[in-house]
Amino acid sequence: MLICRTPHLEALKWAARTGTSTLPNFADIFWGGGLKGWAKNWRFRRLMSAPVFSCVSNHSLNASRSLVDVGGLPADKVIPWDWSRLSIRKAPRPAAADPFAPTSFFAGGLEESKGVGDCLDAIAKLHGSVSSATMAFAGPGDLDIWRARAEALGLGQAITLLGRLPHDDVRQRMEAADGVIVPSRHNYGEGLPNTIYEALAACTPLIISDHPAFEGRLQPEETCLMFRAGDSDDLAAAMRRIANDPVLAARLTASAPVAHDSLYIGMEWTALMDAYLSDPQNQTGWVQQNSMTALGL
Repeated sequence: MLICRTPHLEALKWAARTGTSTLPNFADIFWGGGLKGWAKNWRFRRLMSAPVFSCVSNHSLNASRSLVDVGGLPADKVIPWDWSRLSIRKAPRPAAADPFAPTSFFAGGLEESKGVGDCLDAIAKLHGSVSSATMAFAGPGDLDIWRARAEALGLGQAITLLGRLPHDDVRQRMEAADGVIVPSRHNYGEGLPNTIYEALAACTPLIISDHPAFEGRLQPEETCLMFRAGDSDDLAAAMRRIANDPVLAARLTASAPVAHDSLYIGMEWTALMDAYLSDPQNQTGWVQQNSMTALGL
């Protein structure tokens, strides 16, 4: 048996050719992308009809829908999955921080397509009106490149590049920040990043881009602020609002627990693994019982 954690066509072709029972288990949104994208999705759809693939699983709602709407797979073969639920912050958030010194936090791969450069540009813009705005970045990537870019923008001590951090440290930094930023650009193959779940569990105001994977999952102005992906001016404006509007910040904080719980769709990861490993050929019908069709999605 094989569990394939990325839509790698060559690995999936190998599984089909060798008759290796496989669970394709993704966290990626699928795109059309013109003739080239159509051809890639056609090859993927044809490949997924092989008997070694009893189902295809994808993380959360929109990425799973894209398997049907863009990938062309039958809804009764697509299973949404999610991680185990996080614990919600129990202690109340402290009073609003100094509006002239807002702190923001990012967790994830330090890549241009993840919006890291947009965050740097937004902080630089804030320094024209909010002189002490700072932002910390946790995650893998070339820290030297991003450090040089921050220096070129004149940010100096305003940017902290932390590299990889233990989960508990990430959670603590989220709870201490004035805002958590999830700035993914549209060309990043996002599912629904854990950073969103973690920020809501930390009850910290959340600012997200308008990435298609996020569409409809949260309510702008009620459970998050949303900005145009790749638009550092719009991101800076959202950061400024969080810092200067305590009523807005309090509303986002208060709505976070319910928003967090609403995100969980489909099978829990451990249940999905148990079901597949116990019955890779779907002899018990567990695939249809947990599919997009059965969930009414």
